[in-house]
Amino acid sequence: MRRLTPLTAVALLAGCAAPTPGGGPVETTRVIAAEPSTVRERMDRAVLGLGFVPAGPGPDAPFRRSSVPSDWASCPNVVISGPDDSSQRDWARPMEQSGEVRLSTVPDQNGTRAAVIAQFRASYLQRYRGTSFTRACTSTGQLERQILDDAAAAG
Repeated sequence: MRRLTPLTAVALLAGCAAPTPGGGPVETTRVIAAEPSTVRERMDRAVLGLGFVPAGPGPDAPFRRSSVPSDWASCPNVVISGPDDSSQRDWARPMEQSGEVRLSTVPDQNGTRAAVIAQFRASYLQRYRGTSFTRACTSTGQLERQILDDAAAAG
């Protein structure tokens, strides 16, 4: 039996409250009618099948992917300033997007409560200074839905 970790507690509390770029909530938790070990195996298989790799040993380690599809996250253009003139402004577009996924399963009276926490970042070029920087992006919910759908599928 898995213990309730802080990540799981956050997922359970915030589960369906995260807004998507389209305005609706991102489904990050779902109760699945199966044993926790079965659900976790399905979730792990889904994440690995989507090209993520474990970032470390153990069941609580996140999975990472250095390049993710743009439909998994909404990464806005950001304003950059010129090198000398603070009134000089331009837009920087997101270049490479990366992602990290954390999974958890908790026994529930109706099966297993599965949680998926996805975080995305995009790199940007500050063309005036010739440097790059990163910013957090907002999940569209597509990745979480795919993982939860795969975890709920029998077989």
